Amino acid sequence: MSSRDLKAPFPWFGGKSRVADVVWRAFGASVPNYVEPFCGSAAVLLRRPGGPGKIETINDLDCDVANFWRATSRDPEAVARACDWPVNEADLHAMGNKMLAGLEEHRARMHGDPEYFDSERAGWWCWGQCTAIGGNWMTASGSKALPRLCGWVTGNGVHASLPALGHSGRGIHSPERSELVEWFDALRSRLRRVRVACGDWSRVLSGAVTGSSNSLKNMGMSPCAVFLDPEYGSDHKASYAEGSQTVHAEARDWAAEHGNDPHFRIALCGYEGEHELPDGWTCHAWKATGGHGNRNASNKNPHRERIWFSPHCLPIHEQRSLFEVQP
Repeated sequence: MSSRDLKAPFPWFGGKSRVADVVWRAFGASVPNYVEPFCGSAAVLLRRPGGPGKIETINDLDCDVANFWRATSRDPEAVARACDWPVNEADLHAMGNKMLAGLEEHRARMHGDPEYFDSERAGWWCWGQCTAIGGNWMTASGSKALPRLCGWVTGNGVHASLPALGHSGRGIHSPERSELVEWFDALRSRLRRVRVACGDWSRVLSGAVTGSSNSLKNMGMSPCAVFLDPEYGSDHKASYAEGSQTVHAEARDWAAEHGNDPHFRIALCGYEGEHELPDGWTCHAWKATGGHGNRNASNKNPHRERIWFSPHCLPIHEQRSLFEVQP
């Protein structure tokens, strides 16, 4: 499996794989330090051209997202074995209830111990992400909004956007176990030297991580590319297990504060009109796939996607595109 084909084995609301190539043109594939504070499916990291960089750090507040990437980087075969399970609605609810019961202990260990991971839980979580509609599928059976199976999941099938591994199935539910293990092993190889943090996004933007202190700038950590893809201002909390309605503004404030520092190349994601940034920033318009929202003809969100690039990013076009607008 080539690095250009590598992607997460689960769907993710708001993933940026479709625009990752533009992001890397702005950052430069050879940038020595890369930080992704809201990693989700880590789509931008995985689509980095030319393979791993010198220093790479990803983070997510959701302990199950971070646990999946930690476990896959350490024990991919165990994760693959745990998520290789047929589509079954009763199992979806049962696994969700069991994972909810142990969530607080798991979260405490993920946030407190950078070496801790749970491979079996990672596999179950991945399976649930592929099986249920929506990203926040661990809903207690007493809830009025139980997770539902994806409308197009039949037999061993899974979310249609995932890469086919064999000739008789898609995604993690392919019956070809060896190909499934090969996929996870490819992810392990890519993540071998990636630091996976679990906690508040601002923790991985300290000077020690970004190399922004004067002593570190001269040690091969400059420039630092920062990809900020926080939860958007619109209410998408139902799609995530962890979320905040203020984090998009906090991320924008950090970006505006550091945008003029030549040490940083920053990309900030949001919807059209969501962020106002200082002069020198460039706003790039792009269209998302739309996901389940494509079933609603009035859904305009895919056309509202924007990425703002800081002044020290590299040009993404040789000349200004019709789709490039000022912030």
